[in-house]
Amino acid sequence: GWPPFGSFSVDEESKLLYLVSNDNEKLYVHLIVNERNSVRSILEEGLTIWIDPEGRNKRRLGARFPLIDRLERPDRAERRTVSELSTGVTPPDRLPNFSSQNMNIELLGFFDTKSTIIPNNEPRHINGFLSTNEFEELVYRLEIPYLVLGSDTFVNKTISINIFGTTQSQSGPS
Repeated sequence: GWPPFGSFSVDEESKLLYLVSNDNEKLYVHLIVNERNSVRSILEEGLTIWIDPEGRNKRRLGARFPLIDRLERPDRAERRTVSELSTGVTPPDRLPNFSSQNMNIELLGFFDTKSTIIPNNEPRHINGFLSTNEFEELVYRLEIPYLVLGSDTFVNKTISINIFGTTQSQSGPS
């Protein structure tokens, strides 16, 4: 389920609301984005969440979601928003309806490779979700299983997560 609104923190620079949480199997990154340029950037370029399982605030492992195939994008001079590409026309004040199920995720630094692209919604792997809420804000969630981070648990450990240049430390379950 979605966490309560009051549990989110605000990044003053990017104006996004964020929450990093966890359970016994996964790490969760929740974002609510209402600033239109940030929304457009996330939809067109994806958002990279950096994770350091050692808690040292380094950009060790990254997950970029959503990943839109660059071959499907128009040239910069002709670039339109993802919503315009998918629906043809988008009112300027409305966000698109979209299916995050058909979007890919780029993994950076995982599996001893520089970059690996995986389909979204793979069982037992990193999964991303996009939607809009009743306030027409972009709602973003990334679920990261501990096994993908190289451990079956992060009990009593602290890891660091970097979102838009904001670093958040997260302790595993006790």
